Amino acid sequence: MLPNKEQNLVVIKGIIMSGRDSTPGSLTPTGGTGGVDCSQLRFNTYISSPKPTVLPQLNPGTILHVDVYKLGATETVAVFLNGTLAGGIVDQSARLFQCITSGFMFKATVVSKNGAQIAIRIEPA
Repeated sequence: MLPNKEQNLVVIKGIIMSGRDSTPGSLTPTGGTGGVDCSQLRFNTYISSPKPTVLPQLNPGTILHVDVYKLGATETVAVFLNGTLAGGIVDQSARLFQCITSGFMFKATVVSKNGAQIAIRIEPA
């Protein structure tokens, strides 16, 4: 069975893109059933490779800024504390990347801390 064509159309800043749920083009910033509504994107994850200099400041309730981080030619999604890189985000990074580059803003709240294992909740800012 072929998917409904409307489910594979995405409007990002006025540009129509197509794709399936597993491809970057499937993101639906304005809503719909074919992808993710950026305004509804919320999930729990862990900070990847937390920076030792920031680690002591990351406690439950701490709010971090989620943004795109450029390292050489590579762009990735990361979390920042007061403008300082705190670590990366691996889970749902492709969706977050597309939402952020489409103009959506996200925050991460530290949920728990066990040594260098920092659990966070990501949601729209």
